[in-house]
Amino acid sequence: VVKRGVDWAKKRKVMAGYFSKRNMVNLFEHMDAVVKGVEMTRIENDVGNHPRGKIMDIHDTVAVTLYSCLNALGVCDIMEPVEMAATAKHIIGAIPKSFFANEVARLAFVLGKEKKDTTKLIKTLRKSILEKLKEIVPNNQEGTGDNVVEGLVYATKTQFGLFNGQCPKKMAERLVNDIVATILVFDNMVKQLAMLYILLNDRPDIQEKMVKELRETEVYSYGDLDKLKYTEYCILECMRMRPSLLRGSRDFKDHVKSKKDSSFGHYKIPKELAVGIKIHFSEYVQQMNPKVWDDPTEFKPERWANGFSPDKYHYMPFWVGQRSCLGRHLGMMLMKIIMYHMNRNFDISQAWSEASAPVWLQSMATIRLTGDVPCRFTKRVAQQ
Repeated sequence: VVKRGVDWAKKRKVMAGYFSKRNMVNLFEHMDAVVKGVEMTRIENDVGNHPRGKIMDIHDTVAVTLYSCLNALGVCDIMEPVEMAATAKHIIGAIPKSFFANEVARLAFVLGKEKKDTTKLIKTLRKSILEKLKEIVPNNQEGTGDNVVEGLVYATKTQFGLFNGQCPKKMAERLVNDIVATILVFDNMVKQLAMLYILLNDRPDIQEKMVKELRETEVYSYGDLDKLKYTEYCILECMRMRPSLLRGSRDFKDHVKSKKDSSFGHYKIPKELAVGIKIHFSEYVQQMNPKVWDDPTEFKPERWANGFSPDKYHYMPFWVGQRSCLGRHLGMMLMKIIMYHMNRNFDISQAWSEASAPVWLQSMATIRLTGDVPCRFTKRVAQQ
């Protein structure tokens, strides 16, 4: 991505409209119908009529719901939501073992069955996407506001300057990479909502206040989601304490072109050393910095009240600048819609013991859960 800066900027310009707040107004009705109609019915059927409800892994439950939404955005016929959720979970779980584990653990992964299984899943996913692209590319026009795949195809055509229905191998590879990345990024939202329920486990008072708001607020449009203030505070605070991504990096390129000695903060960088330098930064460190945040280890949604807005470099779950996450508005919208309908249809309580509590691990780049996040789902009795 860094080496294709100009081409990437062309594609981003085309895709910006698909992920704008204005288009979220159009997408809301579609996404809300998927969650409210299809997914709540699925969960209700899973729970059944048992008065004590059913214990289910909230991570996997939310994952299938989110991947149903992704299918509705145009990633259709590639995989069923259940299979897509499981595939993304497996691949994302393998990434730290592939790149960031210690030598012994990495060698065990490379030589073991998990590496072969992961490679097979990636190949199957890419093959399925390629087959779908053969149908889309020849007839693709500018696309519609609710079909992200059509948008990606059109943006890539703009990038390559090809509008004659052709799809050379290089262009197809770019498209496949983009769609795979989109599928895997949805797993970040899954992790955030699962992490939120882990944090709420220690603060039943916060959970009660959030659920009260969700059940007493009527949401009929994208604008109505703004009424869910406390729910938004809870999500923002969860992303501060448990961001899906721990760190990022940027190449030290602009200064190389100047052929002069440079500085970065208080570091002096001689021009002959600048080639190949990467600047690494950690959103997790910034978001837990006691010099910036009061009581950073405390889960305090109220800190976001009264229009609180931290410095953009002290809070960056979606990153900042020209390479910030295009899908941030879509992500926040989907997380709110899912929390809204789940808590209006079900009583949800954490169902793990202290001995079997979910564990979150830090790798060099990501925060990941190990094991399940069991929660008891009980159907709510309809009230007048």
